Amino acid sequence: MIQVLLSIFLVTNANVEKLFEKASKWRVREAISEVDSARKELVKLGDVSLEYIFTQKIKTTSTLEYRAIRYVVKHLREKSRPYIYKGLHSDNDTIRINCIRLLGDLKDTMSLDTLIALLKSEKKKKVKRAIIAALGDIGVKRAATEIIPYLKDKDMRMRLVACVALGKLKNPESVEPLFDAMEDKSYLVRSTALWALEKIGNEEVLEGALKRLKKRFWENYVGQAVNTAGAGLEILGNPDIVGIAAIEAGRASLPGLTQKKFDELMCWKRIKYIRLIGRVAPSIYEKHPDDTLVILARKRLIKLLDSPCYLARGYAVRALSKFKDDRIKRLLESKSLTETNLFVRSQYEEALQQQD
Repeated sequence: MIQVLLSIFLVTNANVEKLFEKASKWRVREAISEVDSARKELVKLGDVSLEYIFTQKIKTTSTLEYRAIRYVVKHLREKSRPYIYKGLHSDNDTIRINCIRLLGDLKDTMSLDTLIALLKSEKKKKVKRAIIAALGDIGVKRAATEIIPYLKDKDMRMRLVACVALGKLKNPESVEPLFDAMEDKSYLVRSTALWALEKIGNEEVLEGALKRLKKRFWENYVGQAVNTAGAGLEILGNPDIVGIAAIEAGRASLPGLTQKKFDELMCWKRIKYIRLIGRVAPSIYEKHPDDTLVILARKRLIKLLDSPCYLARGYAVRALSKFKDDRIKRLLESKSLTETNLFVRSQYEEALQQQD
């Protein structure tokens, strides 16, 4: 009897192994039907497939094998949960990461508190990054509170993953921290923070972008040189004097900082906020055209059409093109006639084509 059972087990196990091999192929062209058929058969086998996957394959680093695992687990959701939770406490980092990823792919809200507790206790950065990514995929807004501190982590990849997760969660509490992340030393983090804010795309984002668009470059950078140089506090009462002092102090601390270079630096700093306003304001305008923030955003963008910085003009044109409004169209048509910069002219051409 034991030999019979053992024989059945070996045959079944060999069958599962072959099915899994087929299920892990590239799902392209003539292989599509074979892969789909193998995956469906694995699902039909239920616990037998799960036992094989979580004893033999869960520590895989192959993307194709992971896709096969994910398919089976999604179709055997409830049966898979005990296996996944057991894997969360494995001594093998790859197993833990794969199980964490599966919870994210399943959007398993029941695992939220477990993952948050694991994030707090976990020591290894690569596992913490996997947890943060999974929390973003699960999509429960309150997880943002646990992720926000990682925007200041020393590890650049951790900050990057945190930005992506917060963009997916769209929690208003993460707006200000993401604005801070837009000043990160890493270009990847800065651009991903901008993406995250665009994904959130609410009134808080628009208001914050407008406030920062107003700020001058020297307030953040060159202004520090004024304080370092020991400028008297009495000059702070006069914005014009402060501005002049800031530029002069900046030139002293940054050799070769001419007025033109200063303007260019200030322009580059503002571009990301112009981009952000151009993504957020039009979407709000569609629902609330009389919103005071949207009206202010349009005014700011229109003013930038006369900016000495060609980049600011170009991105302002691109932003204004998102507004489906006859008045904006007529304004862009008029302004395009006097524009000489090739980049800005190309933006006008694209914008006017979109308006048609």
